[in-house]
Amino acid sequence: MEPEVSISIMKVKEVMTRSVETIEKDENISKAARKMREKGIKSLLVVDNGKIIGIITTTDIIKKAMTTGKINTKVSTIMTPHIITISCETPVKEAARIMVENKIRHLPITDQDKIVGIISDRDILRALVSEK
Repeated sequence: MEPEVSISIMKVKEVMTRSVETIEKDENISKAARKMREKGIKSLLVVDNGKIIGIITTTDIIKKAMTTGKINTKVSTIMTPHIITISCETPVKEAARIMVENKIRHLPITDQDKIVGIISDRDILRALVSEK
């Protein structure tokens, strides 16, 4: 039996989603929405020739594209540039604080400057609920 780990000391690498989905910046928003629906996810990292340049979320699509009728424009027009990332060694509690302070729901996780996963508010809630 493994020892219990408190969420206050648990690292994001223990609860993050390891498979990170991406989309090219020049793809259209409807393709991003379709990909999110098919994968059952709420965000995609936006890339330009393999380099991460932003993030697009279902909230971005609803607020910035659907309400303005821009669903067939490029992902880069509504993505959030300058994404915040955290280390895989960051405590889950710190990740939650960063999300709350920045009003965001997804944080890409890095290890030696490479994206190795993503953590969402749902991942943090799951960790909290599974804590005994």
